[in-house]
Amino acid sequence: MALSCLLPRGEAALPDSAKSPVVKVSQIFIIGNKKTQPDIILREVNIEKDAYYGLDELRDLAEKGRMRIYNTNLFNEVSIQVLETMETEVDILIRVEERWYFYPSPLFRIADRNLMDWLINRDGQLNRFNYGLKLDQYNLRGRNERLRFIGQLGFERRFLLSYSIPYIESSQRHGLSMDLVYNERENMPYITRDHVPVFLDVDQINRTSFQTAVTYSYRPSYYSFHYFTTGFQKGHVSDTIALLNPNYYGNGRTDQQFFRLRYSFVNDQRNNRNFPTEGHYAKMTLEQFGLGAFDDVGIFTAELTLDKYNQLGHGFYLANSLFGHFSTPAQQPYYNYTALGYNDIFARGFELDVIEGPHYFLSKNSLRFQLLDTKKDMAHKMKIDQFNDFKLAMYLKLFCDMGWVTNYPNYEVNNRLTDTYLYSIGTGLDFKTMYDLIFRLEYSYNSEREFNFAINLRADI
Repeated sequence: MALSCLLPRGEAALPDSAKSPVVKVSQIFIIGNKKTQPDIILREVNIEKDAYYGLDELRDLAEKGRMRIYNTNLFNEVSIQVLETMETEVDILIRVEERWYFYPSPLFRIADRNLMDWLINRDGQLNRFNYGLKLDQYNLRGRNERLRFIGQLGFERRFLLSYSIPYIESSQRHGLSMDLVYNERENMPYITRDHVPVFLDVDQINRTSFQTAVTYSYRPSYYSFHYFTTGFQKGHVSDTIALLNPNYYGNGRTDQQFFRLRYSFVNDQRNNRNFPTEGHYAKMTLEQFGLGAFDDVGIFTAELTLDKYNQLGHGFYLANSLFGHFSTPAQQPYYNYTALGYNDIFARGFELDVIEGPHYFLSKNSLRFQLLDTKKDMAHKMKIDQFNDFKLAMYLKLFCDMGWVTNYPNYEVNNRLTDTYLYSIGTGLDFKTMYDLIFRLEYSYNSEREFNFAINLRADI
């Protein structure tokens, strides 16, 4: 019987049965954590000092703990060994290799939704880049805190300050994060036609926005997380935008402001959060935009994500994902429209399209075969320990995506792909390298009878 993570540290429990030899955990040692505090590591391990376990059970707990420690994204390598010191006693050795935690880096990236959107829809225009400075300090004080600053110029000016601390008390269940964001832009989308946003480019500031949010997190068990967010957002657009699209903020308004509340529940049992091959993931989000008479909108949304990953053996892996979105009322300002086509919520083969609607679902399915998994010691070239190992894994895959989007009322300029069955099939190569960086090449055929080649820089499922 595995100990619940809700038991106090050090409380012993005897197993219900002895299918394997029963042993006592005498000591737990951690090596390699030069900065990370030991309790941050031990939080992820469901093994207690002076407790009794079946030996097979203990090895299973060690593997699950290894996976959870790695998924903190604090370490390049994690191993947990069960050391049999006596016939009825064992020690636990946790060995970690810390990542590099401070990233002062120049910011230079395209402003569009993805690489293909920029290359095809925007003709690869060189002025559509954002640049600036990004500072990330991970594992601040060795407690998995993160401090981020972004100062961005170019196509869209953006300034962000974010701080998160996952645990604010000794039980390591409660956390807080805070965000401040300011944006302003001249070149901006004001309407969507045939599933491609149309941009206005004039020599004036056409939109400014300010957002602030505070999130409280609660982690009652190893795999479950609750997030409660309260925030405020205020935006302003130029008279030109309001004239070109009176529904941008609704009724020709040039300003919009609202408070919002969001609740999310996450159950995450993936073996690798950045590129999972085994386990499952579930997320439910409920959000209310506008809480009273002083708000300019009143919109409720609900989203559900279900992902499943299976190792089939002999190098084969299966990944399945379901995503559903619901929002009400159906009649909303254009700025508050939701859509397939942003971030990870798009069907492969439809990278060029923004498919807007208040309700939609998406199913993504991939069968992968591992062609390569190698690691090379670069210590003779790299003098920084955290970059000594160069890793590369390559997967050949087949995929099939399906979806449906319900159109907004009277939205005839953008209805070719709404209220109709969407699908795509294809093949591709996925590359995973050091620090779980992902690079994808894909070739697909979709329900519009189009063949598409795409390059992407993040995992698809």
